[in-house]
Amino acid sequence: MITISPALTFEPIRIGVNAVRRTLPMRNLPPAVSLPSVVSVIRGGGAVIDFDRSLVRLDAFSTYPVVAAILMSAMLDMNSDTPKVIKKIPDDADKSTAMQIKIENAATCLFAFICMFSIASAAYSVGVFSLVVIYSKTALGLGLDGPFSTFLA
Repeated sequence: MITISPALTFEPIRIGVNAVRRTLPMRNLPPAVSLPSVVSVIRGGGAVIDFDRSLVRLDAFSTYPVVAAILMSAMLDMNSDTPKVIKKIPDDADKSTAMQIKIENAATCLFAFICMFSIASAAYSVGVFSLVVIYSKTALGLGLDGPFSTFLA
């Protein structure tokens, strides 16, 4: 440990995943930080972000579109494989047959609505979570640590 003044102390810390040892100023920093965030703190601004945890969080976000796409594919397949025919009630049908046809028609309409809603929701989720991952990685790549932490807060 090197002490230049009481406010500025230098210690070796771990940077990134590869545990590269460097000598950087320490001011209540978390155990794993990146060089740009340390420089930002030295210059007097910016948020210190634990990039290891942020990357794990972004990896988790990037799995959501995959799961949504798989569910959307399953719902599309189920929707196309299931016959959806609205039956007409014959004039000479008794009450139990008419009620059975009405229930089947209601179930057919409900099934079609749920399939379409699931497909639309999955498509929306794929788009939103893909954009969240792209925007977050772009912010990290450009060194915009403050907006990144605000965006994911």
